[in-house]
Amino acid sequence: MKAFDIQLEESDYYKHWRFKVHGFWSRSTVSVYQFRKMDENEVWVEPTLNWSCGGRDYEEEPSDSQAARNFASAMLKAAQILDEIKEAK
Repeated sequence: MKAFDIQLEESDYYKHWRFKVHGFWSRSTVSVYQFRKMDENEVWVEPTLNWSCGGRDYEEEPSDSQAARNFASAMLKAAQILDEIKEAK
């Protein structure tokens, strides 16, 4: 099983990467969010990284240590996305 699933939701005004980490019940255990300021410049705001374990799902992943590794993998991927956004400026 993969450590996490990632889904990108986007529009003209925001981008939201949601990570569903296997072993946790929350739909967006880890997320990266970026929005566009709605002023005359319509500039993209610095992205943010958010996380919340939301509670363990022992049916999905019984091992605490494996769930922790899955969470760590999602955080590393989120950090990579942040770096890519900053480099693209």
